[in-house]
Amino acid sequence: IPIMQAPQTLNEICEDGPVEYIMEHTVDYPSAMAVAEGVLAGESVRLIEKLADMIAERLFIRFPILREADVEVAKLGVDVGFKFEKISARVFRRRSDYIKE
Repeated sequence: IPIMQAPQTLNEICEDGPVEYIMEHTVDYPSAMAVAEGVLAGESVRLIEKLADMIAERLFIRFPILREADVEVAKLGVDVGFKFEKISARVFRRRSDYIKE
């Protein structure tokens, strides 16, 4: 899916085609957040890198149009001998890392 400048107005969206067509070629953010929440509520893992990887995998399963994902998971208020505001892990994955087409 080519990356293009996002339309600024509904009129610009409609010029590109029917709204229904455009929407079927996008990722619904509330649905993506539900995927992430489902992973967080599921199996416990020790590493936040593993959580980020699991979220990416589930996003590729849920959204067939998704080709790449950049996922960051953060733990807030972590004390590991030092007080950190947050510790985070970020992973960049491609659909082909999980799904062979």
